[in-house]
Amino acid sequence: MKPTQKFNPLGKARQLQNAFTELTFKDVHLSVSSPVYCPAEDSFLLAKAVGQFAVGSVLDLGTGSGIQAIVAAKKSEVDHVTAVDLNKAALSTAQENAKANHVEKKIVFVQSNLFENITGKFDVIVFNPPYVPVEAHEKLDDESMAWHGGATGRTVLDPFLSTFSNYLQPNGALLLLQSSLNNSEQTIAELKKQGFTTEVHSTDSFFFEKIFVLVAKRA
Repeated sequence: MKPTQKFNPLGKARQLQNAFTELTFKDVHLSVSSPVYCPAEDSFLLAKAVGQFAVGSVLDLGTGSGIQAIVAAKKSEVDHVTAVDLNKAALSTAQENAKANHVEKKIVFVQSNLFENITGKFDVIVFNPPYVPVEAHEKLDDESMAWHGGATGRTVLDPFLSTFSNYLQPNGALLLLQSSLNNSEQTIAELKKQGFTTEVHSTDSFFFEKIFVLVAKRA
């Protein structure tokens, strides 16, 4: 069942407090338990874009529950998916969810900090980065790494932006979840600086922020 509560900046942390959750997004069925991030509105917004744009080879960074990897793998236009996470519990959860959705043969699971253990180039790169700005004293652990974006919300995002193009096919696409909380204008400017065109695919607004999926392709 889709969570009924509205997404909020600390929603990722609160979602993680659930001991065990089962939910369905379209034809994807997921089981999630702490310390793995339970999909919420940001995940579903990105999954809609994955359902539309995913083709060929797909890299899902920060796979978490595996929702993006599974949505991609269910598409006949997708040949294979590489699902990446630094959190071992997330990888285990994503593997079990892939099996439950009968797509485990199309997905390879890799433990990696961003691109450290990744080789090759992909047709589509999918990323829902940790983007919640937090104060310096906030603890970073297996739970909080799903949402902890550092002081500016860009601690993980900026290194990603400086590297991802090396792993993207010339005609490939980046599907990136963005928030008004972490200076999305800076993200768009950096992508344009690297020669990418950007388009906002879908949005969702709340009283404290706006989230949207940014689709970036080489000009």
